[in-house]
Amino acid sequence: PEKVKNIYRGVLHSDLPEEVDVWVEKFDSIAVNARAQITRERIVTDTHLGTDLGDVEIRGTVTMGADQKGFEGDIVTEDLDLGRLLTSELGKADVGLRGNVGIAGRELSGSVNTRIERLGWKSYDFENITLQASLADSLVRAEVTSADPNVMLYAEGEGNLKGGEPEYNLILNLEKVDFGAIGIA
Repeated sequence: PEKVKNIYRGVLHSDLPEEVDVWVEKFDSIAVNARAQITRERIVTDTHLGTDLGDVEIRGTVTMGADQKGFEGDIVTEDLDLGRLLTSELGKADVGLRGNVGIAGRELSGSVNTRIERLGWKSYDFENITLQASLADSLVRAEVTSADPNVMLYAEGEGNLKGGEPEYNLILNLEKVDFGAIGIA
């Protein structure tokens, strides 16, 4: 982690932002293999991170302008230990994500297409899940499909986050759930 901080400091002549530094500290080891074009406002990267918590591939553009910040590209994880990274109930994850996210002033927007090959939760590894989601003008839309042999479902929904009380609409089609197999029964 210290070498990652030093590389950032050496290239951009500033410390890692605190919200990034908190995440970097969760790793015992990070090996970086990266190709990048870097300016003060933009990083175009093709990066492989080999860590003690799993591997991450990042290909895309990070924007760090004063009026807009964001990311557009692909992120792929392999054996990423979400239990150690986020919460102990999660396990390892193999995920492919393509999307973009932007922050302009106080407005957040973006979209994502995600393919989850494997996601551990407690003692079960869920597999074959897709997620498509978008956020624009405080409106969230999402679709989730699970072709896991023990949880087959389709869900779609939207939420309006404007104003006082958020409004949500959700449609859920459960084809099969084997609670015993996924460790809930």
